Amino acid sequence: MPNLILLPFSVFFVCCILQFWYLKKVRDTLIDHHPETFLQVEKSSIFPMQGIWRFARGRQYKKLGDADLNRHVRNFKRLMIVAIVAWVSFAVSIFSINLEPPRLRLSVANGSYSNSCCGIINIRDGYVSISSQKFSYVVERDKRPYIITKFYVGDSPKGFTVNSVKFPLKMYLDDDTHSTNIEVMDGDDGSVFLFRRLSDK
Repeated sequence: MPNLILLPFSVFFVCCILQFWYLKKVRDTLIDHHPETFLQVEKSSIFPMQGIWRFARGRQYKKLGDADLNRHVRNFKRLMIVAIVAWVSFAVSIFSINLEPPRLRLSVANGSYSNSCCGIINIRDGYVSISSQKFSYVVERDKRPYIITKFYVGDSPKGFTVNSVKFPLKMYLDDDTHSTNIEVMDGDDGSVFLFRRLSDK
């Protein structure tokens, strides 16, 4: 996650902490300057600070004409606005960031790969061909580069299995510039079959 995304969240977190501080200042000012109003506010709340929160969000405080109270409430409301803006910015950043793995050139995997047990895989410019079947793929990387096809492609001693319902498997390459072999997994038992590139003609 890019560090810049954490900035609006940090602003939101700090604003939340400071809001509680200013709510306490509002509470203390009511106790010191307007004890009767404080008792009314406290009686209206079920949970601690709930009444003070409602009081600070409303406009009742203006009727008291207390400069200190007005200042604390204004600061509280400003922080609330900044916190909302920061949270919205954080949410937009999270949903707009590209979380997909970085993609590589399709030509990285171009070639014909063979394994004595199972046959040949032909990969060329975005398409994988196995026997008479042909389907698209993309090249991505995590710790190693890999291709991933539109459908599940698995391998076993009995041959290839293609299934449009099962989740596709990663086929790992040995290089992200010019692969010389490709690993195809058996989705049933996790065995890995190594296909080596045939000599380029």
